[in-house]
Amino acid sequence: PQIFFLLEPRSQGPPGPSGGWAPASWELPTKEAHWHSEGNRDPEPWASQRAWAQRLPQGPASPSAAPSARTPHVDSCGRGWPRRPPSSLDPASCQAWAGRGPGGAESLPGDRGRLQGCRLGPAGHRVALVPPPDHSVYLFVVNHPPSGTTVELLQFQEAERALLHLKTIRHEQLPNVNDVVAVGPEHFYATNDHYFTEPRLRAWELYVGLKWSNVVYYSPSEVREVAGGFDFANGITVSPDGKYLYVAELLGHKIHVFDKLADGSLRALKALTFDTLVDNLSVDPATGDVWVGCHPNGMRIFFYDPENPPPSEVLRIQNILSSSPTVTHVYAEEGFVLQGNNVASVYGRKLLIGNMFHRALYCEL
Repeated sequence: PQIFFLLEPRSQGPPGPSGGWAPASWELPTKEAHWHSEGNRDPEPWASQRAWAQRLPQGPASPSAAPSARTPHVDSCGRGWPRRPPSSLDPASCQAWAGRGPGGAESLPGDRGRLQGCRLGPAGHRVALVPPPDHSVYLFVVNHPPSGTTVELLQFQEAERALLHLKTIRHEQLPNVNDVVAVGPEHFYATNDHYFTEPRLRAWELYVGLKWSNVVYYSPSEVREVAGGFDFANGITVSPDGKYLYVAELLGHKIHVFDKLADGSLRALKALTFDTLVDNLSVDPATGDVWVGCHPNGMRIFFYDPENPPPSEVLRIQNILSSSPTVTHVYAEEGFVLQGNNVASVYGRKLLIGNMFHRALYCEL
């Protein structure tokens, strides 16, 4: 069965713009000699993102709250750019799910299940599913508790409509997990979006543009880096036949295609470049199309302002392995309906679009 899980973000959104964050005056350590403080997490999670945004070109002045007066289109650095191609999705075919406000989340259609033996908090970030040969459904959930990033392994109990917690995975090679893709009951690939864990070093990493983000392969017998040199590795997913791995490089504006080798290693095949920030990836199991949640305006993502919300964009990539992939703008919206979407998942003719701050959008294709 196709199962969707919507997880609460760590907060209702980052603080509004209050001027750039300026790091203290001290020498930037090397990658080999850094301060790695396990369990010492960033007390202000968005500080490093604001540091990155400060080094981008400044966008146009904030428009008024009236929709007609807002700047309709800007690029990922906040500058003006020509109008996007029209969306191929009919807005009338979509309905909002799980709108959040001061009172909490609204109920989703259908019954809610239960979570047994595990506490996800303060934020579950991403869910990956794998149906192994025994037809059980296992979930790998990226979790960001104050003690440090973990990956929680759970099993779906269909009869009880519950999730049974099996294992907590914590490893020094998984300090800043952004996304995971499962390739076996206890095997997965994960992206680390930062190298450092200490808040000031994370800020420097993005501010200077250090490309030390990576992809790690995890199995019960070994954990190792299989790809590196990314400028904020983000979403990761696998082709339906399990032969290829796709990795989104957020600040590099790229999606990398890798050949997955028998021993878990990766061999780079090519990279696709976009004029938007590519976030999470998902694959249509029937067609192999890659669906991408995107941020066309990075400044409005990292300097969140509810009066001038970040726009949303969904791309569909067909024939990604060919020499001429087809990219379609399926959904593009200025933030009035959906703020800052970061994922889109499709099953049959149904599309579910999620985001960082707002609500989910369910659409019929």
